[in-house]
Amino acid sequence: MSPQETEWIGWNGGSAPVAGDVMVEVSFRYGKRVVRAQGDSLRWSHDLYDAYGADDIVAYRIIATGSG
Repeated sequence: MSPQETEWIGWNGGSAPVAGDVMVEVSFRYGKRVVRAQGDSLRWSHDLYDAYGADDIVAYRIIATGSG
């Protein structure tokens, strides 16, 4: 883990927990991961009626803050 990375944080949906310019790695409900996406480019709310929640973020970790 690099000095800027954080531990994985569980996510139950809602408003984005990070600023829009923060780079994160996310884990989706069925295990698919996206590396180094900006916080404002992701859908943080949960919608179980949209493909059974396949695109719901269930965990995230910060890779780098907006200033780095």
